[in-house]
Amino acid sequence: MKKLNTKTLVFLSMLTALSIVFARLLSITVDPATLRISLTNVPVILASLWFGPIAGISVGFISDFIGATYLSPFGWNPLLAPTSIIVGLVPALIKRFFLKKKSLVNMLLITFVTNSFGTIAYSSFALSKMSGATFVSVLIIRAPVYVLIAALEAVLIYYLSKTGLESRLLKDMSEWDKK
Repeated sequence: MKKLNTKTLVFLSMLTALSIVFARLLSITVDPATLRISLTNVPVILASLWFGPIAGISVGFISDFIGATYLSPFGWNPLLAPTSIIVGLVPALIKRFFLKKKSLVNMLLITFVTNSFGTIAYSSFALSKMSGATFVSVLIIRAPVYVLIAALEAVLIYYLSKTGLESRLLKDMSEWDKK
């Protein structure tokens, strides 16, 4: 993780809050047992790409814990917690393979791999255990939807990176360290 200072903590806190808002307030629950459509992974992936795996894991886990504890009718479930940890970890681990050149295709690869391990595979497994449905039946419902969500996440993250926010943000934080 990049050097931890007040500005970094504030920015990671804002990404955490944004993830909670996306997951709990700006989401569509299609089936409470298997499917919620949201962009909650975007801030977590950004934290992972910009600040490293520990930051990504922290933003993912904290947003999941706070959001589910206080804003979900079902409460927090530790069986689902690894999903947010996976989503926070994977982008930082694979970015060196896919982000040598920033392109929409490379960002699609990062979001597809991240969602494949986290939201599609692990969450489907956890939800099948929780609901009593078979893994395959849950996977059939979730996989096509989360492939589309991964594509939308990639487009959002790619065009956000094209604005130069990342370089300005990280430059500002390194200047903050000098003060």
